[in-house]
Amino acid sequence: MARKHIRLHSLLLLTAVTIALALAGVAALAGERGDAAPIETPGRLFAVTVHNDWASITRVATFELEVGQHEIRFVDLPSTIEPASIRADAGGRAVVTRVTYEVNEDVDAYRAELAALTARLDEARKSLAILDEKLAVIGKEEGLLDAIAERTAQRSGELVGSGKIDLEEITRVSKYLAEQNGALLERRRGVMADKDAAQATVDDLSMRKMEYEAAGPPLIRSALLGVSMSESADAAVQVQLTYLASGVRSHVQYNVRTDSNLTQSTVEFELVLEQQTGEDWNDVNFAYSTHPVVDPTAPPSLQPELVESGDDESPSMTVRQPSERGPLLSGRASLARIVGQGGTVTSTGSLGSPPFALFRLPQPISIPSGDTKTQRLRLGTFITRPAFRYVAIPVISDNAFLRGTVENTSRVHWLPGPVSVFLGSEYVGETTLPYVAPGSSVELFFGTDHRVSSQRIRMSNRTRSTGLLGDGRETLVEYQIKVGNATGQTVAVEVWDRSPMTRDDRISVSTTSISPSLSRDEYFRLRQRSSGLLRWDVELPASGREATIEYTLVVSHKSDVEVPEIPD
Repeated sequence: MARKHIRLHSLLLLTAVTIALALAGVAALAGERGDAAPIETPGRLFAVTVHNDWASITRVATFELEVGQHEIRFVDLPSTIEPASIRADAGGRAVVTRVTYEVNEDVDAYRAELAALTARLDEARKSLAILDEKLAVIGKEEGLLDAIAERTAQRSGELVGSGKIDLEEITRVSKYLAEQNGALLERRRGVMADKDAAQATVDDLSMRKMEYEAAGPPLIRSALLGVSMSESADAAVQVQLTYLASGVRSHVQYNVRTDSNLTQSTVEFELVLEQQTGEDWNDVNFAYSTHPVVDPTAPPSLQPELVESGDDESPSMTVRQPSERGPLLSGRASLARIVGQGGTVTSTGSLGSPPFALFRLPQPISIPSGDTKTQRLRLGTFITRPAFRYVAIPVISDNAFLRGTVENTSRVHWLPGPVSVFLGSEYVGETTLPYVAPGSSVELFFGTDHRVSSQRIRMSNRTRSTGLLGDGRETLVEYQIKVGNATGQTVAVEVWDRSPMTRDDRISVSTTSISPSLSRDEYFRLRQRSSGLLRWDVELPASGREATIEYTLVVSHKSDVEVPEIPD
């Protein structure tokens, strides 16, 4: 019998050893096949690059990995993520073999939060019930005082006829009742205030619980990575996860500040940013990119382009190239465009479309998500020495416009965007900066200056007959322009005027007796003079002496052609 027990014990021991070895083999095989539980990590937010309405976000995590197959899950990804944009990379001897985007319900967190809300609601309801009990007690005490007052009044009425009434006792009881009723009233007010607050808490928690139950379990967004290690590595493996998130709005803007002495300008290049991605950017390496967001797995297709005839009525003009297609005598509109509402690139350099550019901030920054305030990030500050010149247009204004030619002497491409202009401590206004490549210049206006004035005067207007038998008519209008300088410094002034234009072959318009001569600026002579514009470049000394410009407008036509009156 003992031998049978020994054999049975040996058999059980052998079976246990066999099972243990088998389980160990299965565990080793599972490890080789990557069937072990994934390594979960939120990673560390490392870098953010903003592309106008998107943010490219990079998380990093470091692991000690053995040879074989591994799974790494990056958790807590934002709800604004674009799943198709997820990319992953591993350094060292690790290779990312697959990337899978997962969305799961967090049932455990949902149940825990729901239980917490339920417990808080139950506690709030208990507090409300206790306050109701306190009010009931106060009500009973108030009833007791009412009974005492009624009994005292009844007894006093009975004693009035007998002459045994005790006025001091009645006064003492009345005072006591008044004090007790006042105290009860204060207690009731305090309890009612507490009850109102408790009821508000119950209502709030009830609504939150109802909304939470209706929303259902929150979603857990994660990226599951397959990582293969072919050989052991001496250093830890750093895995990067990059993805796009929406909820970002950004644009560039500028401040151009010029000192009151007109010696230099400071161009402040800023990025205006709204961050609503759903995850806080804490201590991240930040960059701004003008490169558009594209899907590398689905490049855009090239579409055919049609070439059609132009519409003669459609306008074709720029700030520096006025054009009128109006009646015989053009008005002030064309001349006004010289002043313009935005900057104009004027000098050499790359004047095509802006290249793709990347601007990196030198220090890590933190920008929380959901902040209602817009963030202003300084991308660069540039010091320039503009060439200033006054622009006088007396037919529009007696004051001259101060224009500065600001050169981009940096290696940074200035992107299109709004610009706030300051002269000294004065805010001049807002305009628009075009794309300005390195080595190019932009013209910006810094407001009017009453110290540089101009006045256009019509000196004479006469009409005479021309040709035999008075078959023709000729109208001669003499103009004089006076330009004054009260700045105390020598200044250069562009003086602009306009002469009428005609599309009628029976009418001839010309300008004669021009003194001094018109500007020799090449752009003006080739592009603007033919549009009926007149320009003089004058230099006014600091002495305050005026400059005088004179010219005569000649309009010729046959006597049977009706010509409208020439405006001032």
